[in-house]
Amino acid sequence: MPQYKDELRNTWYSSFYCNGKKHTKRGFKTKKEAKEYEIQFKAKKEGSSDIIFSILWDEYIKSCEGVFKTSTLIAKQNYYKSHIDKKLGNMKVIDITNLTIKNFIDDMLEDGRSKKTCNRVIQQINACIAWGKKYYNIKEVDKFDTFKVTVKERNIWTIDQFNTFLSRVDNFEYYVAFSMLFYLGIRVGELLAIKVSDIDGNVISITKTYSYIHRLTHTPKTNSSIRTVVMPEFLSEMIQNLISLKYKVESDDKLLSFDNPSNFRYYLSKYSYGLPEITAHDLRHSHATMLINNGADVISVSKRLGHSNPSITLKTYSHSYKGYDNVVADLLDDLKENNDEKYKK
Repeated sequence: MPQYKDELRNTWYSSFYCNGKKHTKRGFKTKKEAKEYEIQFKAKKEGSSDIIFSILWDEYIKSCEGVFKTSTLIAKQNYYKSHIDKKLGNMKVIDITNLTIKNFIDDMLEDGRSKKTCNRVIQQINACIAWGKKYYNIKEVDKFDTFKVTVKERNIWTIDQFNTFLSRVDNFEYYVAFSMLFYLGIRVGELLAIKVSDIDGNVISITKTYSYIHRLTHTPKTNSSIRTVVMPEFLSEMIQNLISLKYKVESDDKLLSFDNPSNFRYYLSKYSYGLPEITAHDLRHSHATMLINNGADVISVSKRLGHSNPSITLKTYSHSYKGYDNVVADLLDDLKENNDEKYKK
């Protein structure tokens, strides 16, 4: 393999042919580095099994640009830089085995990482390799298993519990913000992205979401998350009062003056004493549960929440339907009784 010493610069360079074209790269400290560069360049261009994971990852990320949201790409790169690169970056992809991943994840768990974080790391590795199998000779590499994680059942608040909390909130803007989370069932990011122009009477248009971590406003989680939500009259009046208190408000202004979701945590920790411990996102679950328990049909609830399919709503809130079997049985009894009376006449 043609690696040469640059006597003038006291460095090494690699000069070789790939796919009929000559390629030269200078500035390597050692002959080994220059040789490895040639191997990886050819692996990338020719699709050979010599490709190492870091090179494959770079190509995978390039393919993701324009497909995934910026916040998703940032998250992917964070998982790679924080966890994957130092363990797998210099390994040939074909040498990554189930044992490799097991040892890698064991180290993460020993470092105090949660199974949820480990799963997300494994998912990024799998996604990269699955993409790579279309272009490189790495088809024998396994898809790696993730942990089965039991989802902890979330706490919710009843309307009475929510009103108890709300009566303690001494800031009107936060009073309105918490009311919107509870009575609209919108996500925290969706709430923080709402502009004054998104409000038309008693209807709010949800067309974007805000990520505080990445300081980005972008399209919502899914296409179905783009929706309009009808507000109860009292909440609509509350929001208009909030807008009227703002100084020289413009239609393009954000409805809320804060954008840090940790502000919600502060108020919840300060004013929810004596109540079940919840997060701001749990108010969305409280909203859905309240609707279901009061007879709202699953399709209406699903559309209001912005779920892509009613089956997601059913799966997420199946616990809220447990008492409905008795309701159905009572309904059938009533139907049978009414039918029997009809024939007696």
